[in-house]
Amino acid sequence: QGGLKLHPDMDPESGAFGGGAPGGGQSGGSAQDGSGSSSVVQLLVHALWARLQTILEALAPKREVGVENRFYYDETEKVWKLQGGETEEEKRQAEA
Repeated sequence: QGGLKLHPDMDPESGAFGGGAPGGGQSGGSAQDGSGSSSVVQLLVHALWARLQTILEALAPKREVGVENRFYYDETEKVWKLQGGETEEEKRQAEA
């Protein structure tokens, strides 16, 4: 029904003929045309997908979530520390 018509001796996965193709070179040419149209369809789908992703990225709201990590692990004291230091009040609040 409007799809690609395969020769009865043709392997649908590889596009190769199992036996001698009646009709000689013409049947081989139609097998190549079928694989060529398949790659054109793949290219078309790929192009449409890329375009859709571009549009969705442009429409999606950009959100900044969280804050930059300023903590590091001090190997000598075996504790996590805040870069730039902490005040004594901040240390008391963290321990409470």
